[in-house]
Amino acid sequence: MNPIRQHSPAYCLIFALFFLLASSCLANAQAADKKFVSFADFFQSLSAANANDYVGHPDVAVKSAAAFEEMRKYLIDYYKNMTVKHSFDDQGMVFDCVPVKQQPGLKGAALTDMPPPPPDGEMSDTPDPGSAGDAQTTMFDTFGNKMDCEDGTIPLNRLTLNILTRFETLGQFMQKSPDGGDSLPQLAPSVE
Repeated sequence: MNPIRQHSPAYCLIFALFFLLASSCLANAQAADKKFVSFADFFQSLSAANANDYVGHPDVAVKSAAAFEEMRKYLIDYYKNMTVKHSFDDQGMVFDCVPVKQQPGLKGAALTDMPPPPPDGEMSDTPDPGSAGDAQTTMFDTFGNKMDCEDGTIPLNRLTLNILTRFETLGQFMQKSPDGGDSLPQLAPSVE
């Protein structure tokens, strides 16, 4: 007798439900193992960061304690005086909701340098009440954080020491192209 034919459809259904439940529990356990780091904790960790925890470790390119220290100080200055409303995780990337006027690209810019907002009704991302776009659902990350930013804030991808230390120096991270030139490398034309 064929062993596959011995099992009833009810047995197969029970097995499938058990498999789904076990998979769900495993996914939840893995998410629980990973801790979400708030912006305040992240910023505070920059003060305590130590070159010995990075230099010479696998997947780390920074070559010296001096280069690491330059990266650490850069991040402290980059995030200094930034007010983060809340943060969220999107597939392993953390975004901090930062007031528009505090984004790093505008540091030192006078408020008069900012372009005026568009006139009412033009280029608005806000749907008209009652329109199809008005029924959007709020999404949450695996940690329960709302995955959008409040009015007047923008999502800023969190720049970390783990990202910077993939480069030998801060200067290498800041380069416009891999060879240190002023332009990005030319891409080969695609063949379609």
